Amino acid sequence: MWHFICEHISDVTQTFFSISKRNAVSGGDTHSAFVINDESHRYFVKINPLVNGQRLRYEMDGLQALSASGTMHIPQLICYGLADEGAKQFEYMVLEHLRFQNPQPEAWYELGAQLATLHQTTTAKQSGWHENNFIGQTAQRNTFSNDWARFFAEHRIGNMLEHCARRDLRVANIDVLVTQVHRLLQPHIPQASLLHGDLWQGNVGFCRYGPTIFDPAIYYGDRETDIAMTELFGAFPSPFYQGYNSVWPLAAEYELRKHIYNLYHLLNHALMFGGHYIDSCKSQIAQIRNVH
Repeated sequence: MWHFICEHISDVTQTFFSISKRNAVSGGDTHSAFVINDESHRYFVKINPLVNGQRLRYEMDGLQALSASGTMHIPQLICYGLADEGAKQFEYMVLEHLRFQNPQPEAWYELGAQLATLHQTTTAKQSGWHENNFIGQTAQRNTFSNDWARFFAEHRIGNMLEHCARRDLRVANIDVLVTQVHRLLQPHIPQASLLHGDLWQGNVGFCRYGPTIFDPAIYYGDRETDIAMTELFGAFPSPFYQGYNSVWPLAAEYELRKHIYNLYHLLNHALMFGGHYIDSCKSQIAQIRNVH
């Protein structure tokens, strides 16, 4: 498999590449990640068993969409393909290797401003995406809709509750909660912006080219969902929000909606990890009902 990957890299870059060193690095829950290099080139490689589905293809699709916006540096795709190793099939994705740096406050400000520009300028007529994809290990339904409130209630909260129910995790009555979320979001009619979809600090980096984001769960929808997630698992530094608001200020009502939007991610974590995330979901649902 690695010989095949090297040949693919050589063909795409028109420069001969042969691995002289390969190091495994922390990747994801469903795939392996490596840094490979020869005497003069270094690449970041993800490998995923096809029994998990072509998840890297969906990730590639998201990276290419973000890159096409021209609003910030996105890791450059070198190549993507399928390969065999013994009796197993794998997909692989090769990206440029980026050396991350410790960011200064100005870099967080720049990230916020660039994300706001992405949200403001890269848009669609409907919420959704041209195909379903994944958020982490979980299938994400992206059927296009003209109704944002219905899209989020049904394809985000409802779909995630259905995933949970199939694992016998019952945190709320599906029909009741979907109806409540739809009702609460119905007055809000946002622009359908291109979203990263899984924007926490682990999917952000800073390199010589500036801020970068990766590992997207891409779709078009309300920009507030991206911002809400930045607050969920430890908020980004304050310069990030200052930079964002300098380009496209958030509405005051965002402070109410962010709890609805973050319920989606809490449900996903309850599905993947169980434990205290189940209680967090129930507390979040109670908070949404009390506030609204």
